[in-house]
Amino acid sequence: METTADGNETRKRIPRAIIGLGAALPFLLPQLIYILDIHGWNVALSYGLFFLVVPAAFVVWIVYAVVETRKRRLLSPTAYRAPWFSIGGLVFLVTFFYVAQWAQPLVLKVPAWCRVNQVIEWNTSKPNEKYGGTHSYVLVLVGRGNIAEHDFTSGYLNWTGDQPAGFSDVDPDDRTFSHWVGYDDVTIPAALDVLRERVRNSGIPEDEVTRISSEIWEVIEQAGSDSPVNVRTGSVEPVWEAPFDHEETILGASIWMALLVGSFQVISWRSLPPRNQLAEQDGAGQPATRSEAE
Repeated sequence: METTADGNETRKRIPRAIIGLGAALPFLLPQLIYILDIHGWNVALSYGLFFLVVPAAFVVWIVYAVVETRKRRLLSPTAYRAPWFSIGGLVFLVTFFYVAQWAQPLVLKVPAWCRVNQVIEWNTSKPNEKYGGTHSYVLVLVGRGNIAEHDFTSGYLNWTGDQPAGFSDVDPDDRTFSHWVGYDDVTIPAALDVLRERVRNSGIPEDEVTRISSEIWEVIEQAGSDSPVNVRTGSVEPVWEAPFDHEETILGASIWMALLVGSFQVISWRSLPPRNQLAEQDGAGQPATRSEAE
């Protein structure tokens, strides 16, 4: 226990570890709230909430710095009087929205945390009167994994014209096609003849129907295996990879919070007196005396 100059007993000393954790809490809470609904917050921030959050955070930080400065003003030596928690917190606030970018290279090395897609396009000779050029078929394959190790599990076939000549879903594993009939999504067994009839609805020349439907079928067969996608006449874009469900943000935020807590523990031990109690004033307004160091 500690006594003031006039003999009044003061409260027990607060451990520096608890002070450091308490000082970090105002910075931890926003990050915790953010990762509870990453998608929702990203949407809100993109619609202008960002321009309200940033000034509000700066105002709160100023209040935090003023409070800390007032709490430290009686500490001795004077090196303890600087608002070290506020300075450290400002560094972490500046990096708040960059943690996902830092963590993404790590996440992309783990196939279980990633998703991929690949686009294959076949041009036709049918003119596109609306946008110019010619119409084309676009097959998009979707799956889990990263560029080095992935498995395509679904996809869809788009026809750029108005005719019902594509499929809303292509399943390479179960070998099924799905397409819309009115308001119903109908699933049928996949077969080359079925695909050829669907492509024929586009109105392209018969030789293109045969060539394109055969190549699309070959790609579907390749997608259901471990072999890379190859086509003879279509154009194949590189495999695109991305985190599956904000794993980069979750990992980055976790590292950010761990560094924040650790940094504030160091600040607490280095910037507070060994007895870890802010100096108190007695009734005359003088700094309180302290019991001898342990």
